[in-house]
Amino acid sequence: MRSSSSRLLVALGLTALGACGFRATAPPAAVSRAEAVQRLVEPRPSGAAFDWLGGDVASSAPLSADRWVWIFGDTLLGRARRDCPRGVSYCGRLLEDDPERAMIANSVAVMRIASDGRPEPLEPYWRTVAGRPAPIFEAERQGEFLWPLAVARTGRPLLVTASVHTRETGLFSLGSVLVRVDNPDDLPTRWRYARHVLPDTIRAAPGRAQLSWATALVPLGAHVYLVGEHGTGPGSQTVLARFRAEHVAASWQPALEYLIGDGTDLAWQRTFDAARLHHIPGLPGTSECTFHQASDGTWRTYRIPPGTFEIRLYTAVSLLGPWTDEGIVARIPAPWNEARRSDGSPRYAAYAVKAHPELGSADRPVLTYNVNVTDGSFSSAVREAVQEPDFYVPRTLVAP
Repeated sequence: MRSSSSRLLVALGLTALGACGFRATAPPAAVSRAEAVQRLVEPRPSGAAFDWLGGDVASSAPLSADRWVWIFGDTLLGRARRDCPRGVSYCGRLLEDDPERAMIANSVAVMRIASDGRPEPLEPYWRTVAGRPAPIFEAERQGEFLWPLAVARTGRPLLVTASVHTRETGLFSLGSVLVRVDNPDDLPTRWRYARHVLPDTIRAAPGRAQLSWATALVPLGAHVYLVGEHGTGPGSQTVLARFRAEHVAASWQPALEYLIGDGTDLAWQRTFDAARLHHIPGLPGTSECTFHQASDGTWRTYRIPPGTFEIRLYTAVSLLGPWTDEGIVARIPAPWNEARRSDGSPRYAAYAVKAHPELGSADRPVLTYNVNVTDGSFSSAVREAVQEPDFYVPRTLVAP
């Protein structure tokens, strides 16, 4: 579950952010694969008016054999330090003073694959409107913004699912949107896209569980599956909907089918019935995650349970389950797992673990995750930006 980035966005909208945190380290004598990948997703000087300084979510999908697209949610902008020690590409950052320039709701990056097969550092993109940075994906209504959570390419179009929010609603979604990009091979700043409001979402309210369809996108056979979350927090459940891939390519009128029923009595139906949605067995509610198949055809997804610093692996023979909890496969390291607030509670929260098989393999993918402050306050965010240059920069691990 996203920890407090919406609160951070609210704070940035109310107070100017001006903070710097510089780290001067000598280049390491030996670089592990995880460290090498980490360097690909770190901020770096760009020569433009603004540098990309970090973002959350970090989903990826292939555009072609030599280009991958990455999408990010809340994105920090400013200046990456230029006077780093020789051989070090990133050693600190200076955030923008203007809060409307310091953070935008989303951004996109392209990762190119060199002729020798090596991935190159991310090339981030965002729009500029009236001289100000603006997200790649804009919401339809004024005052709303989109958090893109998943991305997949089906034929020519690129599909992105996004959650709709306002600064007042914070973490609670107003609904889910399926975005279709018609020209994904162009630069992201030139993308033409259409928004399709996904029906049958449910806003959280007293006595009513939230239902979102933006968690993950899974192209499989003739269909594209939407992985949804019914409820919030530890008690939430995973649900599925789908639409035919040919509908996206032909008419852009995807008609959803919902998986309903219990046990072996399952069916896909067009009529929505929240009470009969099938809760995928063995898989707790999934938020900001990915699903992919290993080399033996089994399915994998990774999850950070709320309030923990553990990455757990879940596997299944079928996307529909049942899923098996394979236990902890990685632990998020210090300082994120150890730092405490004055009352002894965790200072950070970890979320949005994503698998990137293109940077490893289907069996040992690179995983990214993000960390945020648990209290969501402006002062805490500024302090982290000052003291921790890695704060809000995607962190990488290699799955065992």
